[in-house]
Amino acid sequence: MAATITDTLKKELLDDLYSSYTGKLKDSDAGIPAVAPDAYYIGIGKAEQWSTAGVAPVPTPSTNDVIQFQSSLQSVKKVADVSYVIPRVNWSAGSIYTPWDNTNSSDTTIGSLNDILGAYYVITDQNNVYICVQQGISNTGVVANSLNKPTNITPAVFETGDGYAWKFMYNVGVYNAQRYLTSNYIPVERIPDSDQIGGKPTAVLSASRAEQQVIQQAAIPGQVIGIGIDSGGIGYPKNSTIRVFIKVQENNPASVAYAYARTDKNGKVFQCIMKSKYDILEEYAFGAGYNKTAWAYLGADSVGAGTGVALRPIVDLNPGGMGADPRNDLNSSALMYTARLVGNEYQTFNVQNDFRQIGLIENPTKDSDAPAPLTAVVAAAMKKLYINPTSVDQTTIAFDAIVYEMNHPDKQAIVDYYEPVSDTEAIIHCHQTIDTGWEEFTDTTGTQIKIGGNTGTSIESPVFGEPMLRYAGMDNFSGKILYIDNRVPIERDVNQTEDIKIIIDL
Repeated sequence: MAATITDTLKKELLDDLYSSYTGKLKDSDAGIPAVAPDAYYIGIGKAEQWSTAGVAPVPTPSTNDVIQFQSSLQSVKKVADVSYVIPRVNWSAGSIYTPWDNTNSSDTTIGSLNDILGAYYVITDQNNVYICVQQGISNTGVVANSLNKPTNITPAVFETGDGYAWKFMYNVGVYNAQRYLTSNYIPVERIPDSDQIGGKPTAVLSASRAEQQVIQQAAIPGQVIGIGIDSGGIGYPKNSTIRVFIKVQENNPASVAYAYARTDKNGKVFQCIMKSKYDILEEYAFGAGYNKTAWAYLGADSVGAGTGVALRPIVDLNPGGMGADPRNDLNSSALMYTARLVGNEYQTFNVQNDFRQIGLIENPTKDSDAPAPLTAVVAAAMKKLYINPTSVDQTTIAFDAIVYEMNHPDKQAIVDYYEPVSDTEAIIHCHQTIDTGWEEFTDTTGTQIKIGGNTGTSIESPVFGEPMLRYAGMDNFSGKILYIDNRVPIERDVNQTEDIKIIIDL
């Protein structure tokens, strides 16, 4: 059985995720209550080796993989930003691009053996995003390479000298470029109108967002963006142009769309241009107000002996029309969550050992007798084993070694890293897994422990009047694990800054 979920459902699911992060603003007129945002954190962990060294296993969505991720979690940082994103396609001279079509979806693949030959949108080196509306095609029906970079930033569709036509959508401003623009993804958003919830007057928006708001407001619903040719037929007037008529079942549209078909030497229709006549200077005539019942056909008075053509109106049925919400026109089906790790982040992040896992966690809680929502920007998920360092050479403490109470070998933990505090106090940051068990180090009477690298020397614990194994900043088994990424070992340094970006792609 062949089945799929639609982009409509994907968008609803993404909207729910996005609203979960931002919170739902109160709409007093509609009686909608405010909903507080959920807390999202990006976490790193897993210092110990994979079962096959140097090979990261593919994670599964199983409960067991979730437990293993939580067990080895080291530290977390609150998500700083979230944005809708789309795969990045750079405009490149000499490439072929495909006109926008409502048959495209978030699952559309690009390439000579895929759904479409070339992408239907691009980003230029000015970070301007354009949709391809018309492909350059020669009089003999040969698809042209795109040679002229699109540069216009006005609402109207425009042509370049290579026969391609483009529509400017938005510019990725400095703020969004710094946070979301990567070699693989482009951020995409809709700017709320000033009278909408979360909207701002144009005068207080950044230049790129004010520019986009103008584009959005100029959008026209129900335009016929193009005519798809499902079959070019044969025998129509050769090397000619034929008027294309576009009709709708219910009422006439507010304004009429015009198109003409181009034929080759065999009388086959190879392209339809959305203009009232064959004149490159003529403005495009996309019309307005068309709906799902639109259909197209060639004018009977000029088809000759032609037969077999099958034309399909490409109506932009997205709310507001093309440009009103770029997330719809560009078929966004992904969210990007970002966080920046700076050094050890106030002694919270490990910069001595490595890590192999990255994850996204929703609503974790503090690690305490009375759990409460975690609100700190950063938090450690590693336990703290307090020891007296006078009898140990810290340089011999092996990362990922097993530490245990001498008289209770079943009480074990795995060393993440060692932190000297004073001459008489040090901390072994560690974690426990299903292999070590989760027994607490509870003896407060000065018990001795042993640790890998110091197996011949016992380490005396100072008496602090409380368990040696102290609470972490975060309960690593709390919250919902939404995403797990397994990697080969990643080293960190106190002077290192890392931008972690997690993509949730439906």
